[in-house]
Amino acid sequence: MLLKWVGRFLFMMLVMFAALYVIQLGYISRNNAFYSNEVKDYWNDNQTFLEGVATLQYLDYYQEDPIYTFNANTEQTTFDVNIYAVGITYEEVFYNGFMVFVNNVVIYDDDILVENPLLLITVNVTEDTILVDDVYSDQGSVLFNPESDVFYSNTPVLMLFDVDGNLINEQDTDDTDDDVYALLSKITIDYTDGTVEDDDTYLYHSEEVGGQALFVASTTTVEAPALYSDDTLSVTQSDYQLSDQFIGDTLSEDDVVALGLNTNHGDLNDYNWQLWRTVILYILAVIVITYFIFFHKHVMLKIRNKHESDNDHSNSTPVEAIFKDVTENNEKSGK
Repeated sequence: MLLKWVGRFLFMMLVMFAALYVIQLGYISRNNAFYSNEVKDYWNDNQTFLEGVATLQYLDYYQEDPIYTFNANTEQTTFDVNIYAVGITYEEVFYNGFMVFVNNVVIYDDDILVENPLLLITVNVTEDTILVDDVYSDQGSVLFNPESDVFYSNTPVLMLFDVDGNLINEQDTDDTDDDVYALLSKITIDYTDGTVEDDDTYLYHSEEVGGQALFVASTTTVEAPALYSDDTLSVTQSDYQLSDQFIGDTLSEDDVVALGLNTNHGDLNDYNWQLWRTVILYILAVIVITYFIFFHKHVMLKIRNKHESDNDHSNSTPVEAIFKDVTENNEKSGK
């Protein structure tokens, strides 16, 4: 009996933990639906796309005037690179940051248009503060497939905030004096037409024989081969730490106007049906699994016992005789 209750308890715990994961999947499904319908097709419309990004990333704002801009516009290649100051509140704590945004990309390779190139956006910082696979590094990347309907882990935007694992390395200590702060030092943009190598990794243009990255921007002389380069990259803390310029302790309407901030957001509630659909399907699956694990055996046993009982009752019913003995009184009466 004790083992049964232990099993039931473990099953309930598994259902609860799985529910948290399913709810997270529901939110991702909802947000991907919003991205696919409201944002994806506006990649080259800076305001619409970035307002969508702000909605999906729960940003408080992004500054409309970029900190840094680079535009390429030739017969063979066009693209724009912009860096914007952003702010976000997480668990009632405000964080400053910036985002690198790449769009308006048109690439001809040997006079042949590269259809929907996949973009690899890589940033380097001055210290090992970017947490990648539980290891602090001075480099981070995002891969963007413009045809994908998935937003997370697939975006032409790379964000870094003044938080541990981004632009700060807290060195696993509680003493803030030990914190290491980093600044942006380089941006590299590479692309691929989707060609895959033997190890199932993409073959980027810079990895081809005589190939070059699409763009490299650096705070120092650019040494890496690139089709386009810029050595005037500069993003200082004062450029993106806009909270230092707030009138009060928190963001106000006056700050929005004075600093040229965009605080517009889309309405994710219109896509909550994606979340509820995921949750309802999970509940139905739990009901079915619970039935087969805990009740199916007993239900089938009860049905079988009832069937056997009905058969026994049927077999014990007296059968009326076809032939009857003639009684003595019937004989006397002549019957």
